[in-house]
Amino acid sequence: MLLRVPPAMNPATSPSSPSSSETSSPPLGPAQAPISRNRNNYPRRSHTKSRRGCRRCKLRKIKCDEVHPECGNCIKHNVPCDFNISQTAHMAGQPSKRAISRLSTSKTSGMYTQSPPSSTSSTSPSPLSLDPIILPTRSQTPDWSGSERLLELRLFHHYTLWNSRDRRMPIARELWTVVIPSLAFQNPCLMDGLLACTALHLRLKCPQDGALVQASHKYMARAIRLYLDTLHGNIDAQNFDALYLTAILIAFHTFISRRFSPESAKADTIPLQWFQPFQGVQALTKTRPDAADKSKMAQILPGWRIPLRACGHQRIDCTFNFLLQGLNGDEVDYTVYEFAASNMCNVFTCRQPRFFFHFLGEAPTRLVELLKLQDPRTLVIVGAFFAMMKPIENQLWWLEGAADREIAEIQSVLPPTWLPMLEQAKAIIWGYVDLCKTQGVHIHVGLGREDVLPLRSRFSEEP
Repeated sequence: MLLRVPPAMNPATSPSSPSSSETSSPPLGPAQAPISRNRNNYPRRSHTKSRRGCRRCKLRKIKCDEVHPECGNCIKHNVPCDFNISQTAHMAGQPSKRAISRLSTSKTSGMYTQSPPSSTSSTSPSPLSLDPIILPTRSQTPDWSGSERLLELRLFHHYTLWNSRDRRMPIARELWTVVIPSLAFQNPCLMDGLLACTALHLRLKCPQDGALVQASHKYMARAIRLYLDTLHGNIDAQNFDALYLTAILIAFHTFISRRFSPESAKADTIPLQWFQPFQGVQALTKTRPDAADKSKMAQILPGWRIPLRACGHQRIDCTFNFLLQGLNGDEVDYTVYEFAASNMCNVFTCRQPRFFFHFLGEAPTRLVELLKLQDPRTLVIVGAFFAMMKPIENQLWWLEGAADREIAEIQSVLPPTWLPMLEQAKAIIWGYVDLCKTQGVHIHVGLGREDVLPLRSRFSEEP
């Protein structure tokens, strides 16, 4: 019986290869390339590389789907795609009917400057050389959905409806319904702040509406970003009003938002959430006092920059002299306590909203530090301040229910030995029902309530 000798094994061939038991095949030529296999022995799927992708996808080294006018990756990340800009530049020589109707008196052929396209360069033409009216870019053309546009209309309608109610001071109604909307149409940061606070107000009435939650955060984040960008530039009389009002709206939004986040409503931070934002507003006026004097706010409310004054009473005659009981006058923080008590007496004389904001903005820095340290006497002073705020809640919706909440939080951390002093302050404030009935913006220049200086609106006197 003859035994067949097996062929010699190629040392380069692995014995575990499926073809090791078969006869060796002839060498492959250059046109006979083997099928590429991965480690799992599966053939690779055929694919095509992206060679005409947008510039952003090339820089990120990801595959572009090359969909025009915007690729899917740019739409996903909400960033401008140069496909859109390139297509816009390509159509520059063919203006649309809307462009022809708006510029029918001029020749459209010589209005644009466009560099010739280059096949070797991936840089797209600059959109700055195109007419923004005819060829809007992504940043100029809002990509709102129908629901977002309806939401903005809903917010602005609610703002107009709410602020058109009858108020005690006609100047305030004119300010919120005429002046502020007119400025907001010219300043995006103010408009975003206005819509954010309006969404927050609607959220108080509809807490389960998720669209309002997102709108309040989205518009306020954009308002803060635009506000900071403007601060880094030039502050003058032209943009001071918008910056000042935006800063006020940011302050309102800061402490109103705490109602919806219980984890941030801690007793050691509650007073700070009221004082710190308004001190930033006051710092803006101190930075550019010349622009503040020439602004429209100075024309509409002539007394808006009048600082708080001491009541002028002797310590024994001051309404809040009991807040200084136990102090000899030589303590380190005596001047801080005396300033707070004397100014609170002046605010108590005429409870106009602007005086409360003045107190929040002009409070000494040391008083804010004592609040952070939960100093008992400072907590009593701040508790009395919130007690004075309660009668004006019906004039400002963002103060609705704030006085009771803040007083309750202060009482929860106040030592029991200091509670009688706070109760005495509440009894004096809430028992004094004879409030100031003087109409319009005014100040009290005497020690009592007898000398009243009315301040008329210069805005109403303009032709």
